[in-house]
Amino acid sequence: FHSIQNEVLHLRRIKIADLELDSNLDSGEYRLLTENDFDKLNYK
Repeated sequence: FHSIQNEVLHLRRIKIADLELDSNLDSGEYRLLTENDFDKLNYK
């Protein structure tokens, strides 16, 4: 966005691959991944 002079004021990751992140987690919080989560990430 910098190249078109638009400033990003807030950015939040909501999904990685097929894994949707918990919207109820505050910034900096985390939870342990389940086997199903690893499957969605194609982790082997």
